[in-house]
Amino acid sequence: MIKKYILRAFVILAFFFTSPLYAENFLDEERVNDTWTVSVVEIESTPTFVLASVNGKITHGDRFFIRVPIYNAEGCSYGSSGTTFYTISETHDVTKLSKKIIPAYFNKENIYVESIYSRKFLNGHRTIFNMGSHKLEGLKTLFYNQKEVSLELLDDEDMTIKNYFDITKNSFSLNGIDAALDRAKNECLRIINLNKIQEAI
Repeated sequence: MIKKYILRAFVILAFFFTSPLYAENFLDEERVNDTWTVSVVEIESTPTFVLASVNGKITHGDRFFIRVPIYNAEGCSYGSSGTTFYTISETHDVTKLSKKIIPAYFNKENIYVESIYSRKFLNGHRTIFNMGSHKLEGLKTLFYNQKEVSLELLDDEDMTIKNYFDITKNSFSLNGIDAALDRAKNECLRIINLNKIQEAI
């Protein structure tokens, strides 16, 4: 009985000492040009995923990102990659590309990306592209010993990409990506553990 009381008291004390961390101190690194940084993204005050990202070299405001979902410990080893493309082209309505699969050239290979959605941004539109899910260790292997990577959107039989995007290519530094993926995974695991402590009370 005494042991159970001591254990519960310890859990309660742990909650009080860690709750300020849980409430406020999620990882949120200041962005540095051409260097991968990491931040936790909250939705309705709930930490939802950890985002490792870097600015574009051609269109600086667009970012190449790897999103690690905060779901369970196993999921912290995986990330979905993607990027944004900003356009001021008014030839065609870029929002009509939503959910469209588009050919692209990435890391010296032909791939396909999915247009998730577009929204008004500044004087044009910003479109988010999904590039698939991967093991974080697999991404390290994919980019091993490389300094940068490029993504170029391509035409298909039904679409001329220049009608939608005035700039169809961007390049991204890989400086610090391995360490950033490690930090993203560790922060994901830390938040999972904090959730477990909170649930135990």
